Amino acid sequence: MILIADSGSSKTDWALVDQNGLVQLIETVGLNPDFHSDESILKEVGSVAAHLDSIPKEVQFYGSGASSESRKLPIKNALERTFKDAKVHVAHDLLGAARATLGNQKGLVGILGTGSNCSAYDGNRITKEFRSGGYILSDEGGGVYMGKQLLKAFIEDQLEDALKQNFTTEFDLDVDKILQKIYKESMPNRFIASFSEFIYRHQANPQIQGIIEANFNAFFEEKVCRFDDHQNLPLGVVGSIANHFKSHLESAAKKYNCNLEVVVSKPIDALVSFHQAKLG
Repeated sequence: MILIADSGSSKTDWALVDQNGLVQLIETVGLNPDFHSDESILKEVGSVAAHLDSIPKEVQFYGSGASSESRKLPIKNALERTFKDAKVHVAHDLLGAARATLGNQKGLVGILGTGSNCSAYDGNRITKEFRSGGYILSDEGGGVYMGKQLLKAFIEDQLEDALKQNFTTEFDLDVDKILQKIYKESMPNRFIASFSEFIYRHQANPQIQGIIEANFNAFFEEKVCRFDDHQNLPLGVVGSIANHFKSHLESAAKKYNCNLEVVVSKPIDALVSFHQAKLG
């Protein structure tokens, strides 16, 4: 029995798997160590364990923010304390994305959810990635990047009248409330990224189209095109933003002569198949 977790900044999908397939699926909050204390991670993992139908013998955790041994440690400690008899493996979510989209095929892999990332994959491991500045300095292609552009236009009174009216009708927000949520409250990245839903619903609007196009152009320019031979390697991308804005992502890939091979909304389904195959 294997417990697999795919954890982003906003949510975590947990799948309990045996040799016959999926046994149980649980969804919790994201467990990025950048935004959670050790205590809160341990508490959340304990809550998952309490709801499992069976005790796993192995845990495979793929997490946003788990990009170095020191950053993996809070997750690893919580899992080992909770599942004392299980073999625990903690890896960056980029490896999970690579396995979910490319399997054992060499290529490039990207994540477009709340935030964004991209790396090179040799069919077994992540071989190269560029450090990200996170939601404040980076995350091109992700929901937070688009959300920032929309909120900036609203705050600076640059939204066209019809769009501004739609915004104020849908949200009980003014400039002061927005700034309060961004600079004074917890999880500002989730708040900012949440406006990607508004952007999706109004994507026919020319101003919104400009935000979407700039977002995906920045993803390729700042992330994908930095890798050698990027035009000759297959590109697999996971995440809700990649899925919901797939046509825009495909257009940008074509513009930059990249081979976008597969887009997966939720990596957990493919990760279940990947690890189930290893159970034999």
